[in-house]
Amino acid sequence: MKKCMKIMSIIAILACVAVVFVACAPKDGQAAKEKLEKAGYTVQINETPTSRGIYCDCELGAEKDGESVLYAVLYVGTDSAKNAYSNIASEFKDEGWKVEQKGKWVIAGTEEAIKAFTK
Repeated sequence: MKKCMKIMSIIAILACVAVVFVACAPKDGQAAKEKLEKAGYTVQINETPTSRGIYCDCELGAEKDGESVLYAVLYVGTDSAKNAYSNIASEFKDEGWKVEQKGKWVIAGTEEAIKAFTK
């Protein structure tokens, strides 16, 4: 019985962790747009781009008070996102933007904009 409870506890913990990580980034471009607009950003979206030589599902940019604050790309898979991360990070490092990878998304922007995108 104790062994069964330990196994069930581990499964429950893993399920909770999976839900937290999956729920962080929007599932698609439209969900990302709605989330950012709700937070007060102006969003431009391109649903059929080729970003940096890698096919991606969606690419979007966000502005707040007329200033560009976020650039995000949704790749077709996590491997594509991992490959693109370093290129995007080097491109935006001079602007002082933070760059993160969340699943299939690579997000570059101000800390506040990234929080709005991932919360």
